Amino acid sequence: MSASLSYVTLAKKGIYLRIHAQPSARKEGVRGIHGEAIKLAIRAAPEDGKANTAIATFLAKQLGVAKSDVTIVAGHQSRRKRFFINGQTDALIEAVHAMVNLTLKQ
Repeated sequence: MSASLSYVTLAKKGIYLRIHAQPSARKEGVRGIHGEAIKLAIRAAPEDGKANTAIATFLAKQLGVAKSDVTIVAGHQSRRKRFFINGQTDALIEAVHAMVNLTLKQ
């Protein structure tokens, strides 16, 4: 499995993902890799936690988990964010890998 992805950190009951947020974007989606983070464009504005909620919702949908399984743990008011995704580690890593690779192939 591709656990060596720089933007993923393994945990006992899930994974941590590093995200570089691009709020107020015209089009939502993964835009590639930015340093050691996944660059994620989101339509929501960076006010009152709207962008954070939109990112959590996007990640939940893309990774096939419930919204309640995605939690922001760092970077609440920064473009550099860290999310914890609760779930089966191998399946989550595979889903993240697929999400990023799909974008990079386009």
